This record gives sequence, C-alpha cells and structure tokens, in this order.
Amino acid sequence: MVYTYPIPEFTTLRSQTEESMASYKNLLQIGDEVKQLDFEGRMYDTEAEVEVAVDGCGYRVLWDVGDEHLYLIIPKGTEKVRMLVDSSVVEIFFGGGKNAWTDFFSVTTKDSVKLGLIGDGETCTFNTLNMWQVSPFNFDASMVM
Repeated sequence: MVYTYPIPEFTTLRSQTEESMASYKNLLQIGDEVKQLDFEGRMYDTEAEVEVAVDGCGYRVLWDVGDEHLYLIIPKGTEKVRMLVDSSVVEIFFGGGKNAWTDFFSVTTKDSVKLGLIGDGETCTFNTLNMWQVSPFNFDASMVM
C-alpha cells in the first residue's frame, strides 16, 4: 500500500508563539451550522483526533476573498486527520497517510484563510484540534551541489 504524508521536518515551520497557535478540546459538532473557529492565517498546519459517527462531519475552509470556500468531509471511522492550508492549496491526510486529498485554487489575493467545523445533523467530536501558523520555507540554493 502506498502512503502519503508530510515529511516530519515540516513541523519545524510551525510558529510557536502564543498568538499564532490554537488548541481546542472536545469540540462537539451537531447540526448543519458551521462552527467558526477563532483562528486564521495565510498558511497553517492542523492535527486533529476525531470521532466521526456518520459521514458528513468535517471542515469548511473559507477565504477572505468573497465567499470562496471548500468543504472537506472526514470519512466515518477516521481517528486522526492532518491538514495543511496554504493561500492557494489545501492538503488533507487521513489514517496516517492511507488517504490524502489535495485541491488548488486560482484566486491570487487571499490574505487570510479561516476554518470552521461542519456536521450533517448527527454528532461528531473533535477530541483535540491543534493549529499552528506556518512560516514559508526558504530554500538556500547554495547548498545544492
């Protein structure tokens, strides 16, 4: 089986300042309303442990430009979810990399990306949800032979 997952070194790009991190526990999502989280940034990394009772639980990624958004549904039975958000790319990984999904967007003036939780009338619980703003990677071409 082929797995895909961010390299471990990616975590070194996570900001560790209090204002650029968020940690949530026991977020219960019931119903069709979007639960908007108090966290936003241009680029960020999230890790969650979830209990998904039925399909239809997941994330809504919302860009400040107009109302452009994306719904990411977490499959039933999923326990761990990792998501990377850039101003034009969203990557989500389920089951330690057994399943992954990537989407690209063409809007070029995205200043901020917000995250919300969605449900479909049944219950899903985000036992933990940790979020970090991410710094861009700076490539040093002088290190290449």
